[in-house]
Amino acid sequence: MAPQPGGCTPEYVWTLDGIQVGGNADATSICFPDEGTFAVCVYAVIGNPESGSICYETPAKCINVVVEKRRIKWQSQE
Repeated sequence: MAPQPGGCTPEYVWTLDGIQVGGNADATSICFPDEGTFAVCVYAVIGNPESGSICYETPAKCINVVVEKRRIKWQSQE
């Protein structure tokens, strides 16, 4: 989100399958619980989402993340 007038700082809301995760920064790290396909979304808010006092909110941007286990073959050390 672009800088806002009056020094307003946007907060970012991250969700994993509809459940809020991460902090309120413009980037976050997510540890996925299992294999599968997960919907990760983020939107920006100016105001106080906890109190319901929101001045502006962007539409959510979402992506599906596919998590798979991979087997690693180690070569024996001789």
